[in-house]
Amino acid sequence: MWKIGFGFERVGLLALRFPILFSLALICLTAFTAFNASTLKFNGNILAVLPKSSPVVDQYYKTLSDYRNFSRDVTILVEAENLASVVGLDALRDLQLELSLVEGVGSVSSILSVPDFDPETGDYKDWFPLEITSDAEAKSLLTTLVAKYPQVKSLYSEKRKVAVLIAGLDIGIQDDDVASINSFYALKAAALKAVPENFKVSFTGLTPIGATIKKALVSDQIKLTVFGILLGAGISFLIFRNFLAALICAMPPIFTALWSIGLFAYFGVQVTFLTTVLPILALILAFADGVFLYFRWRTSNSENTDLIGNLRNSIIRVGPACALTSITTALAFLSFHYVQSDVLDQFAIMGAGVVLLAFVAVIIGMPLVLYWFVKVGIIKPVQTPRPSFQNFGKNWRVISLSRPVLISAIGLLLVFALGSVHNLIKPEYIVTDYVPKQEEVYYAETLANDVIGGRSMLLVSVPFADDDGFSSKVNRTRLSDVEGILIQRFDADRVLSANSVLKTIKNEVALKKITDLIKSGESGTRSQLLSRDGMSALISVRTASDASVSQVAEDISWINDKIQSLPYGNLVTISGFPVLMSSEFTGLINHLRSSLIIAIFLGILIVGIATRSLFIAIAAITPNLLPVFAVQFILYLKGGTLNLAEVISLIIAFGIAIDNAVHLINVYHEEKSYGKETRHALSAALDEVGPALAAGTVIICTSILVTQISVLPVAPALGQLIIVTLSVALFANITILPANILTLEYIIKWWNKK
Repeated sequence: MWKIGFGFERVGLLALRFPILFSLALICLTAFTAFNASTLKFNGNILAVLPKSSPVVDQYYKTLSDYRNFSRDVTILVEAENLASVVGLDALRDLQLELSLVEGVGSVSSILSVPDFDPETGDYKDWFPLEITSDAEAKSLLTTLVAKYPQVKSLYSEKRKVAVLIAGLDIGIQDDDVASINSFYALKAAALKAVPENFKVSFTGLTPIGATIKKALVSDQIKLTVFGILLGAGISFLIFRNFLAALICAMPPIFTALWSIGLFAYFGVQVTFLTTVLPILALILAFADGVFLYFRWRTSNSENTDLIGNLRNSIIRVGPACALTSITTALAFLSFHYVQSDVLDQFAIMGAGVVLLAFVAVIIGMPLVLYWFVKVGIIKPVQTPRPSFQNFGKNWRVISLSRPVLISAIGLLLVFALGSVHNLIKPEYIVTDYVPKQEEVYYAETLANDVIGGRSMLLVSVPFADDDGFSSKVNRTRLSDVEGILIQRFDADRVLSANSVLKTIKNEVALKKITDLIKSGESGTRSQLLSRDGMSALISVRTASDASVSQVAEDISWINDKIQSLPYGNLVTISGFPVLMSSEFTGLINHLRSSLIIAIFLGILIVGIATRSLFIAIAAITPNLLPVFAVQFILYLKGGTLNLAEVISLIIAFGIAIDNAVHLINVYHEEKSYGKETRHALSAALDEVGPALAAGTVIICTSILVTQISVLPVAPALGQLIIVTLSVALFANITILPANILTLEYIIKWWNKK
């Protein structure tokens, strides 16, 4: 008879036929992966999920190449009550000097680095003298500096008593994540050692954020895996009322987690803030199918004392559904390959690989554990306590089979009603959503947003009309015009360019001196004002990293419209981290939503092919759309935004949720093959599968609660959405799916009579 698992379940029967051979292979794989697990590498770079190439990505990296790599800058915020004093400024100067000597640090700037240009001669000197004689002088220097150059507010806040230092890393290490993070740690250690007791320092920037995420990933990987297994085993004990049953149900998740981590390490796959959830999801997959297999075996044992024979029959009965579930879930992961992103390509392959490992752990690992437990006498054919949820299917079928047409109609209406908001939900990306809130870098990032307008830079490159640089009036006019547009949109003190100095110049002599000075780079400001080839000027705008994608997109659109009205507007480029995130993450999330639709219909298509029934495929549509649309509706009510973690959780959850439908369809398909009438076949399927569905959902939802102790904000949000999705999926597949099957049969009978 045709099985819906395409015959893949037979590998489990083969393992029982040659238990010693397969057990040795299992032991070797487990030992090999355990040996490699300690070498697992982690990557906290939040830019790693961007597409390989696109016009916006290419322009971003071109701008960094033309000027310098601002993305690696470390922003150091210093809070002190006595900043505006001799002691405070001297301590700040000493700190800046110490940090500039740290290996891997190319430059350090602060308010003490600001030059003072003479508009008559073009000569320049440091605004702050080496010796400040009194607190009154210190305060006066700060006040007049802010008045003359409002942009200095990005480095100093008198009201909040905060000074900012910007540390640029050496060019040679800027493209190396590990070297950049090591330099940051050296910089941090030097700062903490150098500052006086009354100075409070905190650090932010993409490098500190990446380092913080990496540290959180390491702790989460161990914590989530161990506690996930313990929680699942604990709930298994409560359901089966037997310690040995809990241990057996925990074995497939243990195998899967260990194999996943060990193989990731062996193949050099780095764990990112996205892939950190894969081992815990592997636990869930293994728990889900393992519970189905164990439930069936234990039920058979109450009717027959041939434990090994019952095990073979359980594999034959449940294995096809486990195989089909693995296929559909793997396809859900592989749908990420639709998005052009190195990390998401890797995530797709890793996710599909984890699904395969979970299947092997369930269909080979659990049967072998049971086989040897029986052979050595640990498990004997004795009466065992009835598991919880034993009557769940019998009780629930009264609801699902009583009014099938009404239930199907309600399901269809719910799908249309909840799905109506699908296109109303907007993509969102805020960097602090991915940073542990209790970490120092989160505090520093928030402080930077509040005090200096943010450390994220909008970069506008203005091409020159000729090769005379700032000496050319036409070039200076271009710079002034574009800066004027930016100042209409942003506060003037957040906009920085050479124009703030050039517009004060009184004569050609001073102009030549200043332009030569900027071009030579002696003042240390060239890379922030003038391109390497001297053919364009840079205007940078500080923006808050907590600005919404929609706000950033609106700002960029407004600026671009204004700039395009200039004769040379099409030559001006707008780039920087805010542009990258607002553009690429919007596209990324929209592509992922497309992948979600692909995953849903691929899953349903595979179910139809496996059952050789268009009838079953149509019946499975609304039960598997409903969980996803229900979660989207909740997100819509919460604010109508969807971030990267949320859309990924929806795709993963769908792959897991369809597991319920597959197991129900598998038993229904078997019962129909015995010649049973549809209603009776559905009743038998609900009676057999209902208890395992309920138990599996409870175990999975409890296990995924472990994500709530993660320090990464991404993980708890992902866990909550998966719990909601699976809860709705349980209801939909034991209520709407049977009703749909009956309703479609009524329709077909009515049509044939007609």
